[in-house]
Formats: sequence, structure tokens, C-alpha cells
Amino acid sequence: MIPHFKLSEEQPLTVELIRKLINLHQGVAVPRYNKLEKYYLGKNQIYSKVQTDESLPNNKVGHPYGKLITDELTGYFMGEGVTYTSKDQAAIDELTPILEYNDEQD
Repeated sequence: MIPHFKLSEEQPLTVELIRKLINLHQGVAVPRYNKLEKYYLGKNQIYSKVQTDESLPNNKVGHPYGKLITDELTGYFMGEGVTYTSKDQAAIDELTPILEYNDEQD
């Protein structure tokens, strides 16, 4: 878990405090980010596992699920919204209040 910090307005932001926060970030967050980046790239830990018995099959399958999940969520977040077009303007006029109603409910 990456630690979160909340400083009060009265607490001064000193060089020592900034160094402490940077060191804590490098010690906790950076290793986690590196591990997640390896998952994203498909460099799973299973590939570094050593087979102890040579007579057993050494089948290793890894999948970059981190990439799949990240790309899909990024698409939802950053993708373009759905647009509706029609040659029939009456259909668009009928559809518009329905879409606006759904936006008001969120």
C-alpha cells in the first residue's frame, strides 16, 4: 500500500520533510510501480521460476492481464463518447430528451 500524506497549513514545508517524502516514495512506491510495469509488459514472475525436477514438463504461460485491464479502463476514461447521427432529424429530436434524462440522473 502506498502511503498518503496530508500536511496541515501550519506545518512548514522544509527541505528535510521533502527529502523524507522522496525517500519514502522511492522505498515504497517505486518498487511497486516497477512490479506493476513488469505485469503490464507481460514479464510475469512465472518466467523466473526454476523447475526443480527435470523430468517434469516446464510449461510456463504468462499473460499481460495488467495491460488488458489498464488499456480497457483507459479506454473507458479517455475514449470518445457515443454520438448519435441520423438522416431523420425527428428520430434525433425524439432521442435527445431520453439521453438528457439519463445525464441528469448521474
